[in-house]
Amino acid sequence: MTGKTFEFRIVTTILLFSALTVITLLAGVDTKYAEATRAAVPAFVAVAAGWITYCLQRRVSYINSLRSLWDKVVEGVQHAIQYTYKTSPSETDFAEVMCELSCCIDDVRGVFRNVGESYVQPNPESKRYVKSLKGAKTIEDIALLTANFKLNRDHIGVYPFESLKQMRAGL
Repeated sequence: MTGKTFEFRIVTTILLFSALTVITLLAGVDTKYAEATRAAVPAFVAVAAGWITYCLQRRVSYINSLRSLWDKVVEGVQHAIQYTYKTSPSETDFAEVMCELSCCIDDVRGVFRNVGESYVQPNPESKRYVKSLKGAKTIEDIALLTANFKLNRDHIGVYPFESLKQMRAGL
């Protein structure tokens, strides 16, 4: 959970449950339910405390995953830099560096969302395209279908650490 999300949830919880407590206490003044409304306040506090604890645990988990990710990314980048200094690197060295960079990229994908990414319901054209691909009998049929298809990528967003992908492409 990012810092902004954490802060928003905590402030919202405090405001919501404070307002709920005030409303409950005011509603219970001079009524036959006064004792019941005063007894509800500790329940509100318990629910709010539980929610805040859950948010705190999510935040701590996120920060720990960031620390772990940072260690892996720094190590992967350093191995890629050291690879460029080798006078005659072997294919094994290249494969190891590429594997490590690919793992770093996937680790980043596991922790971060793409910036600006949103879900878009598949349109009818895309559904027809997928069905026609499933029904293709030969690779030539697939090539013909793919040649005329335009993919809409407006919803994909930007990868948060594009430089990792650029390093992998540049090696």
